[in-house]
Amino acid sequence: MGMKRQAPPRTRRPPWLAALLFVLALCAAPVVATAQSAGLPQNITSMSAGEIRGAAPADDPSRVARWNALKEALFGKRPVLEGTAVVQLEAPPRALDAALVPMTVTLAGGKSVKGLYLVIDNNPSPLAARVTFGPRADPSVLKLRVRVNEYTLVHAVAEAEDGTLYGVEKFVKAAGGCSAPAGADESEALRDIGRMKLRLPDTLTPGRPVQTTLMIRHPNFNGMQMNQITRMYTPARFIRTTEVSYQGENVFRLDSDISLSTNPVITFNFVPDAHGKLHVSVLDSENQRFEQTFDVPAGSAPSAVPTASAPANGAVPEPADFWTGPINSAVPATLTGGTVIRASELAKLLKQERPVIVDVSNTPPRPSNLAPQAVWMPPPHPVIPGSLWLSGVGEGSVSAATDEFYRSRLAQTTSNDLNHPVVVYCHERCWLSWNAAKRAIRYGYRRVYWFPDGIEGWQAAGHATEVAQPEFAPALQNTLNRTG
Repeated sequence: MGMKRQAPPRTRRPPWLAALLFVLALCAAPVVATAQSAGLPQNITSMSAGEIRGAAPADDPSRVARWNALKEALFGKRPVLEGTAVVQLEAPPRALDAALVPMTVTLAGGKSVKGLYLVIDNNPSPLAARVTFGPRADPSVLKLRVRVNEYTLVHAVAEAEDGTLYGVEKFVKAAGGCSAPAGADESEALRDIGRMKLRLPDTLTPGRPVQTTLMIRHPNFNGMQMNQITRMYTPARFIRTTEVSYQGENVFRLDSDISLSTNPVITFNFVPDAHGKLHVSVLDSENQRFEQTFDVPAGSAPSAVPTASAPANGAVPEPADFWTGPINSAVPATLTGGTVIRASELAKLLKQERPVIVDVSNTPPRPSNLAPQAVWMPPPHPVIPGSLWLSGVGEGSVSAATDEFYRSRLAQTTSNDLNHPVVVYCHERCWLSWNAAKRAIRYGYRRVYWFPDGIEGWQAAGHATEVAQPEFAPALQNTLNRTG
């Protein structure tokens, strides 16, 4: 994330069914098959358990190996030279919101650059953005907001006019951004889709670069977000290309996919005349085009596109029932009926007893309408050694089949002993594990431990991991058998 991955069926199916089918395929398919289909070297997919460390330092061998594989997939045999004299990348060391991570790429040294690549190494679809600059562009600065799925290196690669590639990197700590929902209501997220705002300074000088911010109303559903009410994955619908021109001349073209944030905000420079028109054309994965023309100069009102606020610093209260809001957000410090455990305490528990350890992280299904040439390479899934990976059991609302699946797997692994210790975790700032731990308590288990720091906290404490494959409720397999 062994049997060989089968190509997805080409018959037309409802979007919800396509999502289910892919989840099952991903369950049975090793990452090796994905890498081979993308033409990637197998060394990135055959790492030992000890090499996969989500919280490992930037120079960890597994991170170096993955970047080497991505370089070959994206650039072939072209070398990527050390680029600090050409390009700089600003990214938060620890993101406040994994679904809205700001990235700023600036150029230095005066070298002429024709394009930029932004690569989020450990995202399932790593190439977040490819920007091609036109004659009206001033490529000195570009700002984007992206989704980050787990602790990762982020690479910015500048392509000079002669084709030489220069790269820099930053290490970003964030988790769960790809599965974070665009909002509580899908119809609300789609309302006013394609609406745009442009923010310009009050004054500008003809012939001199001016910094401009473009805001686009679009949910950028990536196919990995589960609706907490229907328990179905929201069908992928995301922006593929954004083209900006001024007076008929190209400013830039941005090719993007599922890593771009909800309601994208793009800050760029261009060179205006005394008066002119800036034209924006956006094409999404449903082949719907949105276009708008802006007068330059013109007074621009502040954007009406909503942005997410930083999480509150105050304590988060426990909900009365299961949590059905955003999965990746601040979580409570307590779990009524259970015990909150930290990495050092968990390590002792593992030595003293044999608890059942359950990872309830969701799996990343490949969006059905992702571009065929897009690199899809989910990294191996690290777990605490001995863990079960039960996907789907931590949602706020689960089907009867999933509920029975979770209950029966706990009964099997505890030998029906309600006093047997059970440890539940997923990622940091993740409600899935809180829900699943609460569910286990309601089943009657008396020694439920909730590990809110997740796999990132375990790895940051220096503990080893191993690679796991997910388990799903049998109902999903039955669906595949009936319709496949």
